[in-house]
Amino acid sequence: MMSFTESISTCLLEKMMTTNGRATRSEYWWYVLFTNLVQPLILVGYSISISAITSIDNGIFQSLLAVMMVLLSLCQILLFLSSICVAIRRVHDIGLSGWWFILILIPIGNLILMVLLLKDSEKNDNKYGEYPVL
Repeated sequence: MMSFTESISTCLLEKMMTTNGRATRSEYWWYVLFTNLVQPLILVGYSISISAITSIDNGIFQSLLAVMMVLLSLCQILLFLSSICVAIRRVHDIGLSGWWFILILIPIGNLILMVLLLKDSEKNDNKYGEYPVL
C-alpha cells in the first residue's frame, strides 16, 4: 500500500503527465485527498490576491499579486491535468482502457467511474503494465 507522501511524489514528480502504466487504489485516493486539501488553499490565495489588487494602489505590489495569481493558475492547471492522468492510470489498473474516463461527460457517468475507481487492482500483469508490488 502506497503512503500519502509516496503518492504525491509519484503523481507530481515521477508520473505527472503520464497516462501509461497503472496506479493502485492507494496511489489514486491519496492523491485525491491531497488535491482536495490543496484546492481550498489555492482558492484562498485567489481571493486574497483579488481583494488586495483592488484595494492597493501600489503598482509594484499589484504586479507581484498578478504574478502570484498566474502561479496559482499554473498550479491549478497542473493539479487538474495530473489528476486526469492518475485517474486514467487507475482505470488501467483494473484492466480497462483509459477511454473509460470519458464517462464523466455523461450525467450518471461520475457515479459509474467512481465505482470503477474503487475496484481492487487486477492481481496480475495486464496489457497496461506489471502488477505493482509495494
